[in-house]
Amino acid sequence: MYLSHATLTPVHSEEECAQILSASLPTLRAVRALEGKPRYRDCLAMTSALLGVPEQDVPVEVLVPSAAARRRRPRLRCPVWSGPLFPGAICRVRTGPGEEPIHVVSPALHFLLRCRELDAIQTLLLAFQLCGTYELRADLDCGFGTRTPQTHGDALRQAVHSLAPGAPGADVARSAADRVIDGSASPRESGFAAFAVTPRRSGGAGLPSPLLNHRVELTPRARVHLPENQAIRYDFYWPEKRLACEYDSSWWHDDPRRRGSDDQRRLAARALGDDLVGMARETLSIPSMTDVLVDDLALILRGRRPDPLSPSSARRRSSLHGACFGRHRWW
Repeated sequence: MYLSHATLTPVHSEEECAQILSASLPTLRAVRALEGKPRYRDCLAMTSALLGVPEQDVPVEVLVPSAAARRRRPRLRCPVWSGPLFPGAICRVRTGPGEEPIHVVSPALHFLLRCRELDAIQTLLLAFQLCGTYELRADLDCGFGTRTPQTHGDALRQAVHSLAPGAPGADVARSAADRVIDGSASPRESGFAAFAVTPRRSGGAGLPSPLLNHRVELTPRARVHLPENQAIRYDFYWPEKRLACEYDSSWWHDDPRRRGSDDQRRLAARALGDDLVGMARETLSIPSMTDVLVDDLALILRGRRPDPLSPSSARRRSSLHGACFGRHRWW
């Protein structure tokens, strides 16, 4: 339903959310009614492409309040939510005149449900996507499109606080919610940000959290180098150290606005008092080059070069690198 870009209206009453969930019955009639909705049909092809299965095999998920409410049918999944619901956990989707409303889980509740199935890095990448300005699109060559953020980090953190101690996926959800940063504009930005903020003991770079896609107005002196721009937008920015990092033009071969502009952008950043570090495509494709890059950033941000990774952390880094800079499909 999120792929349809339908407007989601949160149900702010906890009591009403609970009533909606208690009435959720995955009957055959209800499932067929959902499949007949234009909103559902509009996003079926994109969902099918993302999952890599035929449209007729795309599962229908119906959240139920207890295991007893589950039904066993082909293509039907019935995750259970038996704990309390936080305000806004359920949303309404606008339907046609005279039609029954569609209720869907909010992006924050979807996040909590997915945390039961995903590992720590997959969960963090999902959080970046939900709080970002893009969505995965198998129908586009680049693999993603632009959209408004579906939620934000504060909402995920508030949702995590509603979990009971020991709830399934609680530790993974809490870790991801604490580390996610709003504003990622692409899967590759999410991948680098996740790699950067993951602790070194878990294989990450252990860097401080940057601002993502931070806009800085150009001074007259800086505009000499970028005369057609009013501002510069850094992919990653650490304002305390006046350090910016961004993908260089090797990532933008199909965008004439970015091609060949690396030197001009660095000069403009320098005129603003910022250091701008560029990342070439091959840097993040080769683990050893990624290691050198993040250690150089750590030297600037932390004041010293990190100690070598332990053997166990090095193994985790290898796995983390593949997850962060490979293809993202956790949505």
